[in-house]
Amino acid sequence: MKSPLTLIITAVLISGCTRTQPLPQAPSQPLPSAAWIAAYRASIENASPGSVVGIVNAVAPDSNLASVTDVPAGSLNPKQTMTFVDGDGNPLVVGTIVNITEFGNLHVKYETPVDGRRTPQIGDVAVWLKQ
Repeated sequence: MKSPLTLIITAVLISGCTRTQPLPQAPSQPLPSAAWIAAYRASIENASPGSVVGIVNAVAPDSNLASVTDVPAGSLNPKQTMTFVDGDGNPLVVGTIVNITEFGNLHVKYETPVDGRRTPQIGDVAVWLKQ
């Protein structure tokens, strides 16, 4: 039979060898609230008059396509670039307008996210800044 001291030393050695490192946490990247969108839209318009802030209303992740609504009719054209933004105002990805529907929705082909960023989701914001 082993002594209690031998069992304690063995347990300490085994527990010391099984340490795990905590996993890094992903960036927050929250969805925007309606109040946040209104304030963000106002701040963008104030900083860069004529800019457009729309809201993602559908996403086709297999095609890297997002539909953006709530933009003024005739304000944007195909081939213009938009930036998708999370609820903290941080950029997620950029994309290019590929189509404008008869109802005024923009279809935006977005790039594959990098650096731990996520793809656009319903409720995110898409921004076009007037130069």
